[in-house]
Amino acid sequence: TPRLAQALDDMAADDGVSCTVCHMMKPDGLGEERTWSGRPNFNGERHIYGPFADVFPRPMQMHVGYTPTQGEHIRDAGMCATCHTLFTEHHGTPFPEQTPYLEWRNSEFDPDREGNDPKAARTCQQCHMAEVGETRIARNPMGFDFGRIPKREMRSHAFVGGNAFMLDLLRVYEDELDVVAEPEALAATAEATREQLRTKTAKLTIGEP
Repeated sequence: TPRLAQALDDMAADDGVSCTVCHMMKPDGLGEERTWSGRPNFNGERHIYGPFADVFPRPMQMHVGYTPTQGEHIRDAGMCATCHTLFTEHHGTPFPEQTPYLEWRNSEFDPDREGNDPKAARTCQQCHMAEVGETRIARNPMGFDFGRIPKREMRSHAFVGGNAFMLDLLRVYEDELDVVAEPEALAATAEATREQLRTKTAKLTIGEP
């Protein structure tokens, strides 16, 4: 397809999804069709959105030119829908290449769906970004650690999906596919994926109709 052919020679595509792809998305239109299929609404003011209000912005402003800004939408499942609700053209007809966000919206995990139990609700982030405890933040320019910040809802950015087979293919055929990721990293992520599938996914049984 033209998109794939273009991506093969695009340095930005080769770089993958950087921090700014998610953290510069504005809340406008999240979860709506106008932002699906990789059409996010980015802010042009170099704001980096995060969930916390009490941040110290100067180091980031001075060293990378971004301003950390509170944005509760960073926890919104609609943000994930921007890339993970993907329609492609198939003989002139939109083809749903992947629709996990729409599936989630029609599941018992969507807190806004009528009849759902709010206690059972889970967003994309709550399942695919593991919660971590008290931690240190980035080191200061002199190489020293900042103090520990109190425990709050912080999540790992080692995203774990459900496709361990794809990760195994990338590791086994790394030369043929020009994979730049380390084989050990691919193996570790594949194992984390299998662990999630074993312990944190739905259990289904098929019975008589």
